Amino acid sequence: SSKSNQSTNHEEKQGTATTSNNSNNKEARIKALHTKLTTTFNINATLLSTASLTSITSTSGYNPSFGKSAIKAYQSYLKASALSSTTEDVEKASIRTARQIDFLIK
Repeated sequence: SSKSNQSTNHEEKQGTATTSNNSNNKEARIKALHTKLTTTFNINATLLSTASLTSITSTSGYNPSFGKSAIKAYQSYLKASALSSTTEDVEKASIRTARQIDFLIK
């Protein structure tokens, strides 16, 4: 019985560590994307993030200053970062997505 309790505790700790790592990974990916958008392409990442959230939570639709496609690309990046447990290079993924968003805004 003691051995099964130790096993269960170990599994719970592993699950917590994985959740924490995924959360940290997501935060790192978002920070990297926002940095690339702001510094490389002079795009206001805070406004894009707000526009993305508004498009999901309201019926007002997509922000015309960014456009539906750019907001969808941003949302896809966020969704991928939430689901991703792989160790994809954050820098490469963020610059690729920032370039795509920049292109779609123009």
